[in-house]
Amino acid sequence: MPCRLPRSWSIVIFSLVCGLLPLRLLGYPDRERDPASLTEPPLDLVSSQATDGLFDGDDFLLLSFGSQIERIDLATWALASTQIPDLTDNSDETGGEDLRGDVAGIALRGDFLYAAQTDGDLLIVDLDALTEDPVDLGSSVYGPIAANPGTETDDDKLYLLDKTKNSVEVYDISEGVIVQSIPLQDPLGSAVTPRELLFVDFASSTDKLFVTSDRGLVFAISEGASSVSQTITLASTNKELPALAVAPEENFLFVVNATDTVLHVINAVTGTEVDTDTSSAATTPISLAPNAGLKSVVVTEVEDPDDTYAFVSGTGGISVIDLNLGTSSFDGFTVIDFSDGGASDDEDDPLETAASPGLLVVSSVSEGFLFSSNSDATLSIVSDNPFVTVSATSLGTASLTQGASFTVTFQSDEAGSYEVRVGGAITASGSLVASGSVATADTDVTTDAITYDASVFAEGTNRVFVFVTDSEGNRGRDAVDITVDTPPGDIVITETSFGNGRIYVTFNRLTASDIARYNIYLDPDATVIGTKTDASVAVTQPGSGDTVTGEVEGLTNETDYFIGVAAVDDA
Repeated sequence: MPCRLPRSWSIVIFSLVCGLLPLRLLGYPDRERDPASLTEPPLDLVSSQATDGLFDGDDFLLLSFGSQIERIDLATWALASTQIPDLTDNSDETGGEDLRGDVAGIALRGDFLYAAQTDGDLLIVDLDALTEDPVDLGSSVYGPIAANPGTETDDDKLYLLDKTKNSVEVYDISEGVIVQSIPLQDPLGSAVTPRELLFVDFASSTDKLFVTSDRGLVFAISEGASSVSQTITLASTNKELPALAVAPEENFLFVVNATDTVLHVINAVTGTEVDTDTSSAATTPISLAPNAGLKSVVVTEVEDPDDTYAFVSGTGGISVIDLNLGTSSFDGFTVIDFSDGGASDDEDDPLETAASPGLLVVSSVSEGFLFSSNSDATLSIVSDNPFVTVSATSLGTASLTQGASFTVTFQSDEAGSYEVRVGGAITASGSLVASGSVATADTDVTTDAITYDASVFAEGTNRVFVFVTDSEGNRGRDAVDITVDTPPGDIVITETSFGNGRIYVTFNRLTASDIARYNIYLDPDATVIGTKTDASVAVTQPGSGDTVTGEVEGLTNETDYFIGVAAVDDA
């Protein structure tokens, strides 16, 4: 095991005399990453199928299921080290609340996560203070939730579906109350049950909230309105519309019709259905008939090939539709056929996954991943990017120290070139410390030795990324955290002052994050001061300041002493 240097010293002699989202993907997601030699995908991280999900930046995926909300670290493909506290009954604690209840939906606004529970509670989580318990805002709503992403004062709203009242409840965050209740009815006045909602922040027209239902109806509610602004009829009889999504340009809505196994396309600005199935002379929705039990939809642009795609989950897998969208026109589509039935197979078969997919969440341009929460409680990753798995570093549980080095061992499910970077993010923005090639997929690759460099590695935890780029330019990655433990820096004694049988020693305060204390050593013998182990005084690292002063008592006046000051870190 590499040795770490001991404490740093400064010595003086003296004579004592009285006196311390819209989203883009890099690669077309065309297969579930599930290579035989890798154990990670599909990820087995949660205990049930998710009810809702969203991204917290590029770094974390938030999934709700049952009475829990989990944070998944997208750099390491594992549960994040810091999680949202469990939604339990904390009412027996001082200021505690009963947070129990299944989560029906989650939404982000600014640095806060909002969760609506089926028992009528609305919780708020400060993402900058995750260890603190969520706060119950007590809204008495029971369904999915959407947030207005705008930045104006009047945009500080949440929209919640209340399936007990068949209404949309408008919650004013700044006032902390429900300010409107908007009933949902069919044209004949009968109440309908809402299924899902989506807020669209238009660039050049009034923002709208869209709500799907169990009756083949989509309701459009203009921002600030007290009633439904428009009812869009997609079917003349009762149809389940469990999900909807908006195109990246926010010009078209895509609504899942689970009853008829189709996808409707709506002009989001005019509220007009514009879908056209080119296999029929009539204007009809996009048929996804080879799939069934449709559940979720996402729509995103990709760069390779450059186009807009819709992904729809169902019991048969994930249907993928190549969309031809103009600024104000929908000019056709192609449902990708993932079957291997040959040229005679004209069915538009979905992409099969290891388990029946449900909720879909799509990542940003720097990622290129589609995530599916499955019926077997796994999380599938669908992508054209390589999947990388770091298995070990040569450090094991040890720390990287000055003068030492380490290697990283990993696998990739595709051949290509690799880079090892320290720090930065999943965008490969960190410092390059090693590179090479992956000659054969699904085999161990060990990097060259990576040597400690003070300009690259910081004291404490460092994230090390391994990026693999295939022959088509698609990039995947994994990450591992290592600990860097370097000796404290030099101590400089700047001042001494004296009292009766005592001395005050002032020295520079070190700023490294892991400095724990300063040991002050005194001895009349110059030959032992540099090796003493029993400190005369230990001074705890102060929280601020440029200098530290320690006091040593019980000394003999008119005696020469040597002084040593040592900084000691957490290790």
